[in-house]
Amino acid sequence: MRYMGFIEKPEVTKRGCERKATKARRWLARAAMGVLVISGVRWARAAGAVSTPDNFFPIGVWSQPAYTFDKWQSRGINTVINYEPYGGQDSIDVWSNAANAHGFYQVRQPRANPADDLKETRLLAWMHSDEPDLHKTSPSVLTAEYNTWKAVDPNKPVFVNFSGGELLNHTTSNTTYQQYMQSAQIIGNDFYPVTGCGRPDWIDYSKTVTDRKTEGMAIKGYSDLSGGKPQWAFIETSAQKLSWIPNGRGVIPAEFRGEVWDAIINGAKGIAYFPQQIGSGFRFDMTPADVVSEMTTQNARIQSLARVLNASANPTADKIAMNSSLLEGARKNYDGDQYFFILNMSSKTMSSQAVTLPGLSGLSSLDVFGEGRELNFANGQLTDQFDPWEMHVYHADLAGFGILAASGQEAAGGTVPEPGTIGLLSMMMTGLCWRRGRSLRGE
Repeated sequence: MRYMGFIEKPEVTKRGCERKATKARRWLARAAMGVLVISGVRWARAAGAVSTPDNFFPIGVWSQPAYTFDKWQSRGINTVINYEPYGGQDSIDVWSNAANAHGFYQVRQPRANPADDLKETRLLAWMHSDEPDLHKTSPSVLTAEYNTWKAVDPNKPVFVNFSGGELLNHTTSNTTYQQYMQSAQIIGNDFYPVTGCGRPDWIDYSKTVTDRKTEGMAIKGYSDLSGGKPQWAFIETSAQKLSWIPNGRGVIPAEFRGEVWDAIINGAKGIAYFPQQIGSGFRFDMTPADVVSEMTTQNARIQSLARVLNASANPTADKIAMNSSLLEGARKNYDGDQYFFILNMSSKTMSSQAVTLPGLSGLSSLDVFGEGRELNFANGQLTDQFDPWEMHVYHADLAGFGILAASGQEAAGGTVPEPGTIGLLSMMMTGLCWRRGRSLRGE
């Protein structure tokens, strides 16, 4: 990130005669899942690790002072990354306690005595120093840190963040990256095409370029090198005013949206934001108001789809076919249903775009998740319009459950069931079709 310590709900009802039965099955499944999550959290706390619910998808921000946490919470952030001392004003205890008070998960450096972190119930991972590839840090340094931390808590994941440009420009070798990645379970990278490179054409597929580089490309590259370890993407939100980019600018809201979904479609299991201004006077957050509004919207959208995003990707053998090279997509399976994420990665408005979705024989329509509309579906194909950098999610209701409720909606509040209730739930679940949600863990 290149700086240190400066101051400064969609809901669509089910159609068909099985509505009550399927709602009951889903309620029972989620109730039972809630019991398992509760007991999983208790076990994890005893072991010093952190368990997250299946409706948690990391949405983070880089190195923010504790006094800004109210603001970031209002934008839909759920994770704070990198302890920020705020010029020495906030100790790691003060910062961590503030994060806990806001319900944030944390990814940060260990305390001076890593064993003091065993009490933390929301510390997702310890992290190495930022961008070891850019700083040409020896892999042995990460190995030594990793071994020290794992001796204290073998269950705590370790996070490392790379400079995506080092990979995309081939200035750090694949061998070195693989050595780095042996000392981490979660891999992050930051790549900022617009404000960091002055190349908005890279994220606009309507522009002809021979050297295209995107965050999605970096995600795929690091995933391949790491053998499929979870990938987190850092997304630019501000004009960083870097000296080597004269007359540079920050992302506009539509470009920001495109970068977020390009990363997710290409496999990101966590999103984080870099809102700082570096040149012309450092600022912790110079995200313009229109990008803040788009960020808040997309964060809510990510959260509403968290269970789907945490699910395994569909086999690559079943390809989504699009009639334009400006579109990209991915498919997810969740609870027996299928969700298709299609992004217009360009500045063009794309009208009457045909998208072929395999494996959906027998369906005559698809819901467009979160948009309150349906599309006709015939011969395995739908047609839709895409505004610049717009992403639609098409939901194929194969399991008879209807549209997924917004994540967290059914989990709000409630009490821990008594042991007898747990047994009753288990009995009630016998013979019912229960598809477990997936709990995200950085292991």
